[in-house]
Amino acid sequence: MIENVEIRIKLQNIYKISESRFVIHFCITDTKTIQSKMLEEIRKDLIASFLLRKSALTDAQLDTILASETEGNLDSKRGLRETGMVSKGSFGRTLKQGEENIKSALYTLFLLSYIDLASPERLAQFVRTTRMLSQLKSVDPSKEDLLKVMEALEDFVEQFAGEKRKLIL
Repeated sequence: MIENVEIRIKLQNIYKISESRFVIHFCITDTKTIQSKMLEEIRKDLIASFLLRKSALTDAQLDTILASETEGNLDSKRGLRETGMVSKGSFGRTLKQGEENIKSALYTLFLLSYIDLASPERLAQFVRTTRMLSQLKSVDPSKEDLLKVMEALEDFVEQFAGEKRKLIL
């Protein structure tokens, strides 16, 4: 039985052999497999799954944002959702909600900076932390180290948000 699988064909290169002969090199990919592997990797990644749980994005919003980043038209992108093909309206709404949540988070940082609740030092530490997270994927840390990183991230977020301020009654 042949499964109905969407494939993507991308022209990689054209090689000229002679004046009238060319070799065309294509790359063929199964887009659903690529997308589902990306989501599987996020779920397997302790830090990524921790960050997703703590973020303002839902699983569906992240799934839609990932699908929207692939090449192709809207029909091919909406078929990449983990749940399978969704309506154009559902895909668009979920994408917009995810994008709005991202914008909201950034505007919150701008606001806190503008009203002096987020000092330049805190924002610099935030940038250093994001760089460290990007590099973390390439060093293959132990589970114990990842748990320490998650604890440090929680502490940083609590301090940044002001939860460690003392109330005087």
